[in-house]
Order: sequence, then C-alpha cells, then structure tokens
Amino acid sequence: MKTEVTTKAKTVAKKGFTLVELIVVMGIFLVATSLTILSQRSFDNSILIDNLAYEIALAVREAQVYGVSTRGFAGDFSSSYGVHFDTNDANSFTLFGDRESFGRYDGEEAYDIELFSLGSSGQITDICGIDNGGDVCSDITGVDISFIRPNPEPAFFFYDDSGDVDEDLKYSGAIIELTSPGGRTKSVRVGVTGQIVVE
Repeated sequence: MKTEVTTKAKTVAKKGFTLVELIVVMGIFLVATSLTILSQRSFDNSILIDNLAYEIALAVREAQVYGVSTRGFAGDFSSSYGVHFDTNDANSFTLFGDRESFGRYDGEEAYDIELFSLGSSGQITDICGIDNGGDVCSDITGVDISFIRPNPEPAFFFYDDSGDVDEDLKYSGAIIELTSPGGRTKSVRVGVTGQIVVE
C-alpha cells in the first residue's frame, strides 16, 4: 500500500513545466514572432514601391489617352497632355495639359490635371534618358513625357541642372527611378513608341 502512494506522488510531480522549459518555449516564440514582423515589413516596402511604379505608369498612359482622344480644355481640343517629373520635387509628379501644344510643363500655359503625392511610398531618385549606347543619367533633373495630338508616340523634354529644358538633351526614351524608404528600387521605362515598362 505504501508503494502506491509513492508512485502517485511521483506521477503528480512530473505533470508540470520547469522554469527552463518555459523560458526555452518563450524564446522560440519570440524569435518566430520577430522573423514574421521583419519579413512583413520587407513585404510592405516591396508592395509600396511596386504600387508607386504602376501608378506612374498609369499616369503616363492616362496622358497618352488624353493626348490622342477628344479630351479638351475650355472648348479647345488641340491641347497636348503629359506628365512632369522633377528630382528637385522628388515626392510628387504632375499630370498636365498644355494649351499651346508644345508639350512642356512651363507653369504658364500648362494646367494641372492631377498632382500625385508619393507620400511614404517612396521618392523619385533619378531620371535618365534612353540612348542607343545605354542609359544616361547625368545632368538630368527632370523630364516632361508629353503626347501631342494626334501622335500616340511621346515627346521627351529633359531638364538640365538649372531647371530649364535643354534642347541638346535628345533621347529616345526616359527612365524614372524610384526608391522606397526601405531601400528597394523600381524603375519605369517609357520608350519612343509609347511602350511603358515597369522594372
């Protein structure tokens, strides 16, 4: 009879966790949670910069549609439409119409259709011209990608270091490079035929 009581007492004592086991389980749980949170943050940065790149691509496509369709301004249907990018204002870009149909965003005869704010998604870090010999990024601070009716192909107007349109900067396309707050990069490439590629 004495043996049964001892056996029961030993069985009851082995049913709980020790302090060491509890600390190990909590450590494993904390490591798993930390990894999940870090991968979620990386995923969020990736999604934000992807969305921003596609928003820019859609704005350029919208300017193309306006340029070849019958959208007018104050009864005038000869306006050209474009998108203005400037590295000096890296947190926004502008979809604009140009009454004089020069295709440039000069602020006087151009009117803003929509101002896009990039917010915390990222910023425009560089603007490059597409050349036969490769991409050229130096000396370019901005670009107007314009669609002058009735041409579906874009016209490119590149800005130099002083912020003026440089007629000598002739390229067959433009690249808008973007960077997220987490350091991820994306670029939007617009070709001379009007092709828009997100890379």
